[in-house]
Amino acid sequence: MKRTLLITVDFAPQVGGVANYLAGLTKNLPAGDLVVLAPKVKANFDNQFKFKIYRRNLFWRFWPKWLPMVYQIFKIARAEKVEFLWAAQPLPVGSAIYLVSRLLGLPYLVNTHGMDVAGPLNAGGRRLKILKRVLGAAKLITVNSDATKKLVLKLTNQPDKILKIYPCPELLSPSSPDRENRITTKHGLGGKKVLLTVGRLVKRKGHEAVIQALPEVLKTVPNLIYLIAGDGENKANLLELIKRLNLGKFVILAGQVAKEDLPAYYRACSAFIMPSQELAGGDIEGFGLVFLEAGLYGKPVIAGQTGGQAEAVLNNQTGLLVDPADTAAIAEAIIKLLTDESLARQLGESGRSRAEKDFKWETEARRLEKFLK
Repeated sequence: MKRTLLITVDFAPQVGGVANYLAGLTKNLPAGDLVVLAPKVKANFDNQFKFKIYRRNLFWRFWPKWLPMVYQIFKIARAEKVEFLWAAQPLPVGSAIYLVSRLLGLPYLVNTHGMDVAGPLNAGGRRLKILKRVLGAAKLITVNSDATKKLVLKLTNQPDKILKIYPCPELLSPSSPDRENRITTKHGLGGKKVLLTVGRLVKRKGHEAVIQALPEVLKTVPNLIYLIAGDGENKANLLELIKRLNLGKFVILAGQVAKEDLPAYYRACSAFIMPSQELAGGDIEGFGLVFLEAGLYGKPVIAGQTGGQAEAVLNNQTGLLVDPADTAAIAEAIIKLLTDESLARQLGESGRSRAEKDFKWETEARRLEKFLK
């Protein structure tokens, strides 16, 4: 592999889809050929990685705020004899890499994840012009789904330089019976049918639609608990909705859950749900890794029909796809999974098999490494 410098504003120990995506890829690439430039962190977290990581301040107060990134990339690329640049985000990292690429004559690749392309496409203006320039000059553009690829193709007529690199789930540390009992007792889950969502509390994730569907579901499944793991800007709206529908006994906002506790939450649930919507401004679900994570635990899932969710969830094979704006359809899907144990078990096992067989970081990293050679 050519000596490559990855530049990212999201990297472990930060949490989120992009940070997890990069951690999975980089851990499976040749460590001797990889260098990473990432934001500063307080803790000495980088010992777990075998490659060299530079921690720097990438932004300042003045416009353009990402200008310090250009200096850092230029300096590190020369010191490390870098042959290839890698932008984890098309904007603003892509802008900085575009400039350094022209200064040093280095080729570069750009990761795209969905919303980072859909946003500028919908907004237009200067950011869209910059994004077109960045993607147009890239040697390679990676996408996380066919849905994201369609967005990228609206900006470049070079499909041959687009490579799909799927996000892959990782089986978290085994959950102990004591931890599972603690979670069950804490939330009063004993003897309940548990519906679980894991994700940021933002409107796109579809928490509100699920809550609105619950009154209908409870007519058939009265022992239901909807457990929501995560935190975010939409929490107040969810609390108000729960209160208005008198669902305080049936919906639990668990807050941000520690990584070591997540297996216990997955094991506790009967089904996983996250019917993500496509919102104005290009806010979409580029893929939906949590569906595969739930699959690793043999759980059937319910997803929305928007964005890349149809690639993460195969309808009627590993889960059910619904119109995320149709609360009646969401209620019907929940009732179906919670009352038909045979179907739920079949979908869950198919989901487990697919997640284990078709989504491996080793395989995805080899495809990227092949290009970088």
